[in-house]
Amino acid sequence: MSTANISTNDSMDLSGAWGLGMDYWMLNQEEKREVAENYLATNQSTLERDEYETLTDRIITSYKDELVGLADLQEAGLTRSVSLATQVDLWQDLSEVTEAEVSMDGETQGENDLPVYDTQGVPIPIYYKDYRIPQRDLMTSRELGNDLRTDAAGEHARAVSRIADQVLFQGWAPNVSTARGDDWRIYGYTDSEVSASVSGSDFGTATNIRDVFVESINTLDDNNQNPAGDGYWTYISKTQYQQFRSAIDPDGDGNMTVRERIMDEFDAELGMVKSVPDYVLPDGEMVMLNPTPDVVEFAQAEDMQTIEWASGSGMTNFYKIMMAGAPEIKTDAKGQTGIVHVTGI
Repeated sequence: MSTANISTNDSMDLSGAWGLGMDYWMLNQEEKREVAENYLATNQSTLERDEYETLTDRIITSYKDELVGLADLQEAGLTRSVSLATQVDLWQDLSEVTEAEVSMDGETQGENDLPVYDTQGVPIPIYYKDYRIPQRDLMTSRELGNDLRTDAAGEHARAVSRIADQVLFQGWAPNVSTARGDDWRIYGYTDSEVSASVSGSDFGTATNIRDVFVESINTLDDNNQNPAGDGYWTYISKTQYQQFRSAIDPDGDGNMTVRERIMDEFDAELGMVKSVPDYVLPDGEMVMLNPTPDVVEFAQAEDMQTIEWASGSGMTNFYKIMMAGAPEIKTDAKGQTGIVHVTGI
């Protein structure tokens, strides 16, 4: 996993709230940028500027280092911005249209098509973790010159990253109701409602690995998918990825691994192939998807932020590391999907 590099833009976009609390989300984008550029949030914070910068850097680094699938969506631009006030984000699927007409004069009456729109939606939850710093710890840091401990902030940022990735892969089951009486939930990559199921075979047997990749690619082909960008993305649970990486190609002369064989043979179809931790994808599973907006986007209401408040006595400072958003996984008019979920490997 690569180490995140923290830039000025990161500091502007992430953890700009701090002492402003919920008032931060009432600002427009230009006002938020002014807050970040001038560290205005620290004016309302119990933290001094150097403490604010130290904690912010640790939070952002930990958050970005821990992200897996969500980071891939962000880097590929497969995100869309929604307001934090949006509790359920809606979009419409379009029914399949009939064939276009062909004539020499363009005047022949064609079939009057009437597309049918089907409303879909996802709730936009908040992912968060609370922690606290006693005021005496801040006093110790300031008056004795001790470094402010950032371990807790880093661990809590990683916890938020982990739950966001977990929702992306496994969904979030609670139904959220709207005033109109609609019920919505979040589907993840592995939910059968939005993915095509493939029953694989044990990767401990090298010949099975290529077979699983072939069946997964064929399934996406059958669902009218064309590899976008650098190709399909593949996520493999940790143990099976190790088998994929190290198994010797049984059809070769011993000078090539199964991984090298597959990546070479399916260079036009496959993009990145990576290992993911068990909390994201349980042992024995794999996900292959086509990274296009027609398949998946992440509706981002707010990237990583921290808000704070003090206890009534002022002896304890409380912090909430949070982000808000949801994956929007889509199917076409025929219910076909650009995601394959493989089990039994």
